[in-house]
Amino acid sequence: MSFDEKVYRFVALLDRAIAIAKERIKLRAEGVADIAPPGALEYLVNGLYKYRTDALNGKLSPSEGVVTIGILREVADWGEASDSTLFKAAKDLESYYLEKMK
Repeated sequence: MSFDEKVYRFVALLDRAIAIAKERIKLRAEGVADIAPPGALEYLVNGLYKYRTDALNGKLSPSEGVVTIGILREVADWGEASDSTLFKAAKDLESYYLEKMK
């Protein structure tokens, strides 16, 4: 797999997580309760966009097979259920980064 393919797959995973978080922000604005603390989803989206920009610009630090980006830890700290779509997206993102973005 070429570097470009790796980056585009990583960006696709980021986009998935961003879409899930944005949908939850929208639902929260409509009055639906959410486990994430106030502002946490927005913070997450901003961080994901930064990783997206860095990846596309070739400025994303490599995982070296040991470093994660901390998204799963952040989501888990809220008490997010491990079967939620956001948790699964964060887990997929972290796994891909750790294994493929060396």
